[in-house]
Amino acid sequence: MPYPGIWLTAYRSMGDVVCGVFFTGAKSEARAVLERLNEEREEILAELPEGSDTRRSSGELGFASNNECREWLACQLNHFVNAFRPQLKATAK
Repeated sequence: MPYPGIWLTAYRSMGDVVCGVFFTGAKSEARAVLERLNEEREEILAELPEGSDTRRSSGELGFASNNECREWLACQLNHFVNAFRPQLKATAK
C-alpha cells in the first residue's frame, strides 16, 4: 500500500472455516488513515465486490479446494488494493 504502516491481510481459518481480507496497520498510522478513509466509505465499498463488508464462512462461498480459496483471496486482494490505493495516495500527500 502507498502509505507507510498500512497493509492488507488475507487469511483463512481452517477451524472456523472462514477466510477474508481486511485492511489494517500500525496503531499510530492506522487510526488517522482509517478516520480519513471512513469519510470515503461509501465510495470505497462501491468499488469492492458485494458483501465485502460482511464476514462469511468459506463454506458459504463453496470452495472446492484450497487452490480455489487462494485464487478467491488473490482476487479479493486485487479489489481491495484497487479501491484503497487512490484514497491512500491522497491521504499520504
